[in-house]
Amino acid sequence: MARLLTPNEVAERLAVDADHVRALIRSRKLLAVNVSNGKRPTYRVEEEQLAAFLDASRELPRGTSPRFRPRGRKEDLPRYF
Repeated sequence: MARLLTPNEVAERLAVDADHVRALIRSRKLLAVNVSNGKRPTYRVEEEQLAAFLDASRELPRGTSPRFRPRGRKEDLPRYF
């Protein structure tokens, strides 16, 4: 059986905040299992899923981050006036 990690354990391994890990889980960038019976989710991440997440993040070419948007020069923009 695969070892299940808490968001805090994943955060330690990634050197980020546990809230960031939970945000990755909610956005489905990092796959996790909800082990809760109640209203509030309690997530666990399999070690294999963490490894797959890390491999996928390494495969992105440089400069293709979702935050990266190449900006055109002023003369490349359409003129309306």
